[in-house]
Amino acid sequence: MLRSLLVILDRGAAQVPGWLMLAGGAVLLAAAALVPAWLEARELCYQRDVMRLQHQRLLAQERAYARFLEALRTDDPAVLERLAFVHLRLKPVGADPLGVVMPDPQQGYTLHLVSDPNDPEVCFRLVRDCLDHPAAGNVDAWLYQPMPVEGVDYPPLSTVQGRIVRLATGPMRLPMAAAGLLCIAAGLVPPTRQ
Repeated sequence: MLRSLLVILDRGAAQVPGWLMLAGGAVLLAAAALVPAWLEARELCYQRDVMRLQHQRLLAQERAYARFLEALRTDDPAVLERLAFVHLRLKPVGADPLGVVMPDPQQGYTLHLVSDPNDPEVCFRLVRDCLDHPAAGNVDAWLYQPMPVEGVDYPPLSTVQGRIVRLATGPMRLPMAAAGLLCIAAGLVPPTRQ
């Protein structure tokens, strides 16, 4: 059986030089073996870049927490006033609020202005409504750094299109490797002289 297969291959490839069959077989075999590994390495590099971006955001958040902790340790008056205002509902003496900045999921932050700063009832109602917001008293909401979003902060991974990629990753991968081995075998068989 093997002998008859080699005879058929020898007759078909008699006109083709052996080195050309070896090169073609090596290309087919290399494509079947290396293209899937290249695609996986490409995806891993993309994931590495995404994780680096996430790491940068986490470092920025850690720095924000460290600055906040340092401000608490040094009794920074701005931070203490804000904490007293939000948690204890105490407004600074001799100051009337002109507005309150609140977190907003769509715009990041929104400024709620007091319509009449001289009317204590209007000021009290605005401050009470804003302080009842769940994110107002949460220090995490003040210091939070959102994680990067695909398509917004970084581009999505593009797909690689091509006939070689389709052949080397689809159901034709094994026949492609087998064809490469057959070409190599045909290139190694010495031509018969008649």
